[in-house]
Amino acid sequence: MSVRIELLQSLFVSVSKLTRAFKVAGTRTSHADDLTGLGISDTEALIFIGSQENCINSDIATYLGVAPTTATSIIDRLVRKGLVERKRTEDNRRVVRLVLTPNGSTMRQVFIEKHLTDCRRMLEMLTDEEQLVFVQLFAKVAEAVEQNRASDS
Repeated sequence: MSVRIELLQSLFVSVSKLTRAFKVAGTRTSHADDLTGLGISDTEALIFIGSQENCINSDIATYLGVAPTTATSIIDRLVRKGLVERKRTEDNRRVVRLVLTPNGSTMRQVFIEKHLTDCRRMLEMLTDEEQLVFVQLFAKVAEAVEQNRASDS
């Protein structure tokens, strides 16, 4: 299946606009003083850690598609901000689990609510039928991109 160049260019511009909008929105909240120095990777890691029962450094690296040293830097920032704690397991003291602090859980919820508000605004621009088609197609593309990324690693 071929893709027309003008469709490709239009998609590129649209994805760039959405990416910028989500990056800016992801770090702009009512808790701005608490977020000094947090970037999009930090917020994505915070959201991910909160969604996992057992999360370790390598899980963050894999999820974000970054080197383990980069994941460690991200986690270090979150720990310094008091959003994440490192906890050794009783079974194996070498294993360090990542858990959100109460403040981290609060900030995670703030980020999720902000993202949901932005998504709601996007979908409100469409009819009910368009919303359904858009979300289905967007999910299909996102799943394919994730699978391709996983197979490239």
